[in-house]
Amino acid sequence: MKRPAFSLPSWFKRIAGQAPVPRCPTQEVEALWGQARLYEGEPGLYPIKDAVFIPDHMDNWGLYGPDGVLAPGAGLYHGPERHLILTPAETSTAPLSAPAETIEDEVLYCGPVIIHYGHTLLSTFSRYWFAGTHKHKKILFHGPHPFALPYLKFWLESCGFSEGDFIQPDRPTRFRNIVVAAPSFEELLGGYKAFAHLCHRVAVNAGAVVKTDKSLPPVYLSKSRVSSGVSNLANEALIEEEMRAKGVPVVYPEQLSFVDQIRVFHEYPRFIGTCCSALHTSLFVEGGCRMVGLTYQNIIHSNYIIIDQLAGNRTQYLQGYLTQIETSPGFGQTFEAADPKALAQDMLARSYAED
Repeated sequence: MKRPAFSLPSWFKRIAGQAPVPRCPTQEVEALWGQARLYEGEPGLYPIKDAVFIPDHMDNWGLYGPDGVLAPGAGLYHGPERHLILTPAETSTAPLSAPAETIEDEVLYCGPVIIHYGHTLLSTFSRYWFAGTHKHKKILFHGPHPFALPYLKFWLESCGFSEGDFIQPDRPTRFRNIVVAAPSFEELLGGYKAFAHLCHRVAVNAGAVVKTDKSLPPVYLSKSRVSSGVSNLANEALIEEEMRAKGVPVVYPEQLSFVDQIRVFHEYPRFIGTCCSALHTSLFVEGGCRMVGLTYQNIIHSNYIIIDQLAGNRTQYLQGYLTQIETSPGFGQTFEAADPKALAQDMLARSYAED
């Protein structure tokens, strides 16, 4: 498939560093929300004696030490200022009472299972960086069973885990010997290289690694057929129309198999799309991707920057001149592009700008 032929708009000269011209349909994002720390190595395994597991259908659920303090590494923390989310409290009186049962065998604790593709990847799957080293131990968790989420099931199976590896008591339980696997990614805070290695392992084991064909055009990743989410672009179909007219394939990631989602990111040299969880799939590509990400406002969540650092991505984050309109059902906010055709041309031109 040959690179599409298209005419560079006049404002492309400014992007390419030539003479100034009138304002183009996008501008580079200037603000960052959150921290973007990059750590080498692994986040750590924390052995805890006599920890007490409180199931999530009870008040003050979580994994606590015998002193009633949340076990090291067990909480889910987010930025920009590091704070605990989901788990009700960092202390509980429950461990001070006698749990209904005691388990003597050593187990691993891998935190709560989050139900959302992007957050499942970053906050839940990132705890499995130890894959392959503790296969004989049972894994304790909060929330729904990991295999109840098809994408998490796929990632875990690709790393050698099976449904029977997981346990979850339905009442307070004491564990004589438990090891907490700390997350290798903390949202809006930072990430470990171990997480990128974990994702690469999935891609290899799933047979999704193919050679990149640099002669192919960029791919446009569309959200127009997603039924719910944080944000959406009401007239994204018009952007798709212009992309197709320029020879750019339009992909709806949620309609692909999980293997094909990763394979597409290996096969094509460039990607364009709104900033959403679809861009996170770049983590499965060793060496990273070239991407153009469109933001709805002049700010980018640091999760994207952390992912870029871990994956080795080269991403341009752009703010389009969008107007917030009446919210579409299933979304938190809805925007509209004033000139979808010019916006599509701009993003496409920028995807080639550094060649």
